[in-house]
Amino acid sequence: MSKYYLRHAEFYITNVCNLTCPDCRSFNNHNFKGHYEFDASLIAPWKDQVDLGFFAILGGEPTLHPRLGEWMKGIREIFPTTPGVIISNGVSLSRIKDLHKLAAEYRYDFIITMHSKNLRELIASEIFSTFGDCRIIEMKKFRDTDLINRIILETNLGVKIKCDSSQNFQVAPYKNNQFEFYNSDPDKAHANCHINGCHQMVNGKLYKCGFVATAGEFLKQKNLPANPLISAYSPLTVNDIVSQTVLEDFQYKSIPQCSLCHEGNPLVSFTAGLKNKKIFNIQNLTETKQTMELQK
Repeated sequence: MSKYYLRHAEFYITNVCNLTCPDCRSFNNHNFKGHYEFDASLIAPWKDQVDLGFFAILGGEPTLHPRLGEWMKGIREIFPTTPGVIISNGVSLSRIKDLHKLAAEYRYDFIITMHSKNLRELIASEIFSTFGDCRIIEMKKFRDTDLINRIILETNLGVKIKCDSSQNFQVAPYKNNQFEFYNSDPDKAHANCHINGCHQMVNGKLYKCGFVATAGEFLKQKNLPANPLISAYSPLTVNDIVSQTVLEDFQYKSIPQCSLCHEGNPLVSFTAGLKNKKIFNIQNLTETKQTMELQK
């Protein structure tokens, strides 16, 4: 049986986050609760139907999931040859026991999104306490300046850690503790969306983006009225994948729910803070072994 090609899938494993990034499209900057447990029976059927090009594990903040190791092992067993990464904000890497060994064993790299200059010393400390000494294999400057906005590290076990500056999000339709939906042209909103290729897998179903994957549950937790367009959205199930055209349309075409987001591309700069500063001894951080001066 021939398989259909799916370029990218993100396994969304938790609503919980430890940062307050304004305009988070998954609402993880708010008091959003709930972890998702690994269930092979929900994910395994996809391996027989699709050829997956790349996958990520994310949240929320995936290192706040107490059973991240089960997710890492389980997905790797289902997709043994597909490149996989863990996307993290980097401030709680040391919470997961033997994370470095797990990443090496199950062949995961890391993408660390640096959401605030104020957290960079903490992130550097977490990286080196979790992975030990790392060597720099790439440094990229921001446009035509001398400022560094990307560093790629490699550990002694071969795990790569890409640290990217990320302090700009598009404006989200949730402000002042209430939704303020737009009435956009769906095609324009989709074309200008920075997450239009971030297809998220939740409970074995594939969602167009993090917004439609999480908005319904977030509305429910906040006791807010359901939005008709959000309620009407149907994610893809494995049984829906009957042709490559189905996946092509899913990946590259707009959906009616795109109209709820801004149709332009207004990037908003922010500085993320920690939700609970007490869990980190920020004042007594020691000098880091390497400089992590990434600039936006």
